[in-house]
Order: sequence, then C-alpha cells, then structure tokens
Amino acid sequence: MGGYREMVIGDLLNLQMLKDVIEVEFIGSLWVDGDSGPMTPYVCEASFGDGLHLLTISTMNQRPNYHVVRVDSGWNESNWHDGETVGEHIDEIIDAIEDECGQAGHDIEPYCENCLDSCCTCRPDYETREDWPAIEYDGGCSWGHIRWNWLLKAIGGTAADCLPRSWAEIYLSKINSEAA
Repeated sequence: MGGYREMVIGDLLNLQMLKDVIEVEFIGSLWVDGDSGPMTPYVCEASFGDGLHLLTISTMNQRPNYHVVRVDSGWNESNWHDGETVGEHIDEIIDAIEDECGQAGHDIEPYCENCLDSCCTCRPDYETREDWPAIEYDGGCSWGHIRWNWLLKAIGGTAADCLPRSWAEIYLSKINSEAA
C-alpha cells in the first residue's frame, strides 16, 4: 500500500477500536466438530472509497475465518442493484490483503513434489490457519458484511456516544434517508 491517498470519511473509524471489537477469537468449524479450532478475524488497514462498508472476506481454504476490509458504501454486494459491485473490485481487495498480510503457505520450504507447489497441503503438520492472517486465495472466496447495529452494540453504546459527532451525524442521516 505505502502510497499517499486523500482522507475519506471512513478514516474516522478508529482502526484500533475496530480491531478491539472484531478481532475476537472464536471456535470455528467448517463442516464437522473434528475440523474445528480457534480462529480470530483480522481487520485490515486497507480502505477503499469512503470506507463506510465493513466487508468480510472468507477464502475457501480459510473459512470460516475472515478478513475485514473497509470499502465504499456505494459498492453493492450483488449484481441485483445498479452501480458498482464488490465483485468488480474483489481482485484489488485481495491484492490489498496480500500486500498487508502476505500469502499463506507460500513461504514453506522445501518445494513439495507431491503437491507440486511450495504451498504443501499434504503434510499432516501443515494448516493454512498457522499462517493467519496471511491469505490463501487459490480456491476463491465469498464475502459478506458487518452490520452497523451489531458493531455499535459491540462497542457498547449508540452512534452518538461512540463516534465523533460529525461522523455520527453523517451516519445517522444516511440511515434515516435509507429508511424513508
């Protein structure tokens, strides 16, 4: 990332506050109890557009663990709406996560003849989650979002109590206009 960019409204969200609320360990299970284990979501420093939409990215090989990236509130999660979609930006979002967190499994030595890659998945002692928050994107991903009402409850207050006054006014006016 390292380049200069203009400040956007989403930058008013305190990154450490987001990390404190979202980066909480949970016991995740992909299919059955036998594959369950402790997982901790990761909030990325990367931000796109106004940064007001908290997007969750789960890769096929690391789910149910997920990364959180602040993206533009105008990006729709599906093609059922007009305007830009998350899918149109997914490659740049994944690239930003890789720049910040690295690629999972790609630094394992030596090269595995069985897997034909340095990202060995056949060794019983290897799991992608050991490299977390590095991302393994080879199998694709899915995305969702964190709802603002959950975030505000998790913070322990209301928008006016938790956020800078100017940001709270913008957020509340946006919610009120959507409800009308």
